[in-house]
Amino acid sequence: MKAYKYFLSVFLFSFVIFGCTDENGKYKPNQASETESEVIQEVDTSDNTIMSNSDMDEREPTDDEIREFGQIISIEDSGYPMYVVTLDFPERQMKYSFNLNIEAISLSDETLHTLIDKYVIIYYLAELENILNDIQHKGKSLLGEYTPELDKDWYEITGELSGADEETPGDLPGLITVSNNAGESLTFNEFVTSEMVAVNGKTVTVFYSEKGVSNITYILPSEYN
Repeated sequence: MKAYKYFLSVFLFSFVIFGCTDENGKYKPNQASETESEVIQEVDTSDNTIMSNSDMDEREPTDDEIREFGQIISIEDSGYPMYVVTLDFPERQMKYSFNLNIEAISLSDETLHTLIDKYVIIYYLAELENILNDIQHKGKSLLGEYTPELDKDWYEITGELSGADEETPGDLPGLITVSNNAGESLTFNEFVTSEMVAVNGKTVTVFYSEKGVSNITYILPSEYN
C-alpha cells in the first residue's frame, strides 16, 4: 500500500504541474505555443544554440527525468551546495521552484548566477521527500521545546534509529534512518542533535509527512536570450 501511494503521488505531482502522459505512459508536456515549440526544437537540433557555460554536454534525459524549457528568474542560496532555482514558464503563465545541488551538476556558483534572466533547458526528478515532524523515544519527544502537536494526518514508523552517530557539524542536515522488523526502512534529512545521538541504535517512533519536491539534475543554457 505504501509503495502504491508513493508512485501515485509522484504521478499526480508531475501531472498537475507540468503535463500528462501519452498512450505509452511516457511524460508528455502540456501543449506549448507555436513559438515555444520552435524554440525547443532549435535547442534540440542545433549545436550552435548551446552556450558552453558549463562543462556538461547535451544528452538525452533518463526515463525518470522530466525535461523543461524556461527562464531562470531567481536563485536563492539555501546553504551551500543547495540552491532554490525559480523558473518562469511564460507560455503557461506560471512560475515554479526547484531544488539544486550545484555539486551534483558540476556547475560553478559563479556560472550558475550568470544564468539569472536567461533561458535554459533543465532536467529534473519529481520525488516525494519524507519530512520528520517529531521523533520520540519511549513516548518522549527528542525535540524539546520545538515539539509540535501531533497531527492525525501524519504517518508514523517505529524501528531502530541509525545514522545519528554524531551531531550535525555543518549547515546542511544529515541522513538518519528508521528500520522496523517488517523490513520497512525510511530515511530523513534532519539535523542530528545530542538527544538523537543518545538513542542511536535504539527504538524510536518518527511521525512524518510527505512533500513533493523537484530536484534539478541537469542545466543547459540556451542562446535564446
